[in-house]
Amino acid sequence: MKKQEYFSEKRIHDSAYKHVSGFAEYTDDIKEPDSTLYGAIGWSKKAHAIIKKIDLKDVISSEGVVSVITFKDIPGRNDVGPVFDGDPIFVNNKVEFYGQPLFAVAAKSTESARKAVLKAKVYYKELKPIVTIKESLAKKKLLFTPGPLNTSYLTKKSTLIDLGSRDKDFVRINKSLFKDILKLSNANKGYVCLTIQGSGTFGLEATFSTLLTNKSKVLILTNGIYA
Repeated sequence: MKKQEYFSEKRIHDSAYKHVSGFAEYTDDIKEPDSTLYGAIGWSKKAHAIIKKIDLKDVISSEGVVSVITFKDIPGRNDVGPVFDGDPIFVNNKVEFYGQPLFAVAAKSTESARKAVLKAKVYYKELKPIVTIKESLAKKKLLFTPGPLNTSYLTKKSTLIDLGSRDKDFVRINKSLFKDILKLSNANKGYVCLTIQGSGTFGLEATFSTLLTNKSKVLILTNGIYA
């Protein structure tokens, strides 16, 4: 593989000229096609409850409404969790936070869609939330999150230095990391190390779902709290 170097190379962004000249076309600048439908979501008004019944008759008959969909209309998996289930597109019977999506409306105008969702009649059986440590321990409902509270002082201090992707130190560190990762993977020839920008969770989800199969093997680097 031919060695290519892109670090510290100054390149003009493809759309930079249009952005600064005012000729860039944004989403709001694009004319909507004829017969465009507008959506609105019906949210849960309870934070922790069982849904006993949802009456959408008034929503369906509301002016301008073309279609109403619930979890029953999803032909496949009613969940957007990238690895494990737990993030339903539309709630089936139990809501777990205020504002959780229950259904969606497609209408001929934004105003019609928003008015329609307000006509839904949802009957709940409210559940008692766990709000104290004592209750959490008694019911064995524990939530562990590393977050900044468990981050060492040295790590916090290092974040006070603002390093951008064009800083010499940042480029040098990245080059070193890329080289070490390839060496560790025994993949020096014919391979390139590519970083994915974003949170750690985002990076893992994107990598696992895009590059791996059910038979792939993953090397996990234990990194203390964030392992």
